[in-house]
Amino acid sequence: MTLSALPPPKPARRFAAASLPMLAAGLLLSGCVSKPKSEVVVSVKDQKMGIYDQGRLKKQFVISTSKFGVGDQPNSYRTPLGKHEVIAKIGHGLPTGAVLKSRHWNGEVLKPNAPGRDPIVSRILWLRGLEKDNRNAMRRYIYI
Repeated sequence: MTLSALPPPKPARRFAAASLPMLAAGLLLSGCVSKPKSEVVVSVKDQKMGIYDQGRLKKQFVISTSKFGVGDQPNSYRTPLGKHEVIAKIGHGLPTGAVLKSRHWNGEVLKPNAPGRDPIVSRILWLRGLEKDNRNAMRRYIYI
């Protein structure tokens, strides 16, 4: 998963942007690890999230990132950038609009766009940062 301040990169640009050491490591380890077929890309600039399957956009959603901007400092309420992985999927089987508090359903179900509310509803994808600049994401409870 990539959280980016730029629009989603095209697959050819991703390869061209790879550094030589990363490319060499990838070639050496390519037989050891399979590449995930799906990828989620978030554009902070466009406030959209795209689901890609083998490099092709399959679905796109309007999202909102932090009003405090981007960054990974603890207690900053900012959106961390970079590559992440989903470490937990929470909410399977819950009704649409189920309110999640501390990663548990509190029994409440909200209608879409309920006034005066901004809770976490329906599902949580909990993220772990995979890079030095986003390593605090899991401890900061960064969710999609």
